[in-house]
Amino acid sequence: MFNLAQSAEQTDLADAIRQLGQRAIRPLMTHGGRPSPSDLERVWRDLQGMGLTAPVGEDAPDAGTAVLIAEEVGFADPGVGYDLVSRYRAASMIDTLGSPSQREAYLPRLVAEAGSGAGVAYFEGFGRTPRELRTLATRTGDEWELSGRKIGVTRAGDLQVVVAADAESGELLAFVLEPGTTGVTVTRDDRAVGKLGADAVDTANVELASVRLPESARLAGGDDLAVHRQVAALRIGLAAVLLGTARAELAYATDYANTRMAFGQPIAQYQGVAFPLVEVDMEIDTSRLLVWKAAADIETLTDVATIVERSADVVSRCHRTVLEAGRHGINTLGGHGFIQDHPMEQWHRGSATLAGLDFDPLESDCVVL
Repeated sequence: MFNLAQSAEQTDLADAIRQLGQRAIRPLMTHGGRPSPSDLERVWRDLQGMGLTAPVGEDAPDAGTAVLIAEEVGFADPGVGYDLVSRYRAASMIDTLGSPSQREAYLPRLVAEAGSGAGVAYFEGFGRTPRELRTLATRTGDEWELSGRKIGVTRAGDLQVVVAADAESGELLAFVLEPGTTGVTVTRDDRAVGKLGADAVDTANVELASVRLPESARLAGGDDLAVHRQVAALRIGLAAVLLGTARAELAYATDYANTRMAFGQPIAQYQGVAFPLVEVDMEIDTSRLLVWKAAADIETLTDVATIVERSADVVSRCHRTVLEAGRHGINTLGGHGFIQDHPMEQWHRGSATLAGLDFDPLESDCVVL
């Protein structure tokens, strides 16, 4: 039975992450949300101290706790949230899909240092679902050849878990890609050229041109279903991050509306201000239920098509929610919503940036619980 009640441990964890966000993350996101590398390193040390950077094995959280963590970090900053979700999912893929020798070789590298880690090269943009990936893996003798393009790759210079489709069967495969592998080219480094938002996470576009990998690089401990579950968890985790950002936008706009005076009373007293914020609040609650339900269901669903459909619906719903929250939040602040004296424009830019990774409203209808 689907249980909506949070345990005492989950409540305490959410509170601790929220306090960390207020103390260590949000103060760094000034001047448009572009913290220095040294500041981010301190944030990652704090996250590592809480055991959140690469929990694996017995320390791995259940599905409900994983999306709770993603939402609370997203409440502090969407960029940090995306980086955390990507890093954790890379560790989870190696932990659950890898062989004992692969886990022994790679997992210590992810857990040892707070500032380093791994990312998942999955997203290709344009609303593509896992069944539409154009990055292909072709078996050539005892090796695999990977060709394709990935966008929004986190930690492109570190270890990567690349998701590709088998060129013959179409099934999903996952490979571990070492730094410096021949044939891997960063075609766009966002650290150098910049991006719309979410600057707290380093992202890049990566081209895979006939990358040859040995069989030992394939995470062969899981089948097509297992990889689909991991990909769905990544997508739902990103949706949870942006749900947390929507909460942040709503909370800030509500506080502003309750303190900004116009014609002798707070602007929250006017229906044109209050009603849109109430609608956003209801939409956030609805989206959260969908996230929790989907995160729990994908662990037991055995039909790949259903897993893809459920995760796509949740992604679509949450991305629409965060973009609406940002739009109404900026409208509430009026002209102040566009300036960097307030974080609203930063959150809205960040959520729009991440929405571009995995959002196609024309292809996925929103579902109801």
